[in-house]
Amino acid sequence: MGMRSLLILMFALVGQPLLADEFSVNPQACATTKENLPCKIQIDIHFQGEQQQDLCLWLKHASQPLRCYQSLSELNDQLTLALEEDTALELRDANAKLLASMPLSVALYHPAPKRKRRGLNWDLL
Repeated sequence: MGMRSLLILMFALVGQPLLADEFSVNPQACATTKENLPCKIQIDIHFQGEQQQDLCLWLKHASQPLRCYQSLSELNDQLTLALEEDTALELRDANAKLLASMPLSVALYHPAPKRKRRGLNWDLL
């Protein structure tokens, strides 16, 4: 193989992603009022990997995994969470190596203050 062929091969491989894994979480936000915390949300999780492996779902900064799966290359699952603050859902392998992460946010609803009614009462009839 000549030097020119080697350079062409290197440039072709540089543009390729190293991991073709796909990880998605829907929805990624939960809306509630401050009085109704924690916000309860049911999320759909999808993962498509290239090879079978042991996987675990973690909340960022948690000490224990939420769920673990064995010998999966594809994952479709639902999970119900109770969140009080923004966090991330992480997908890790059996050695706790981070494979993918998706942010989850908690949106607090603040109703607008009520307006004073002004003017005369024109409803005479």
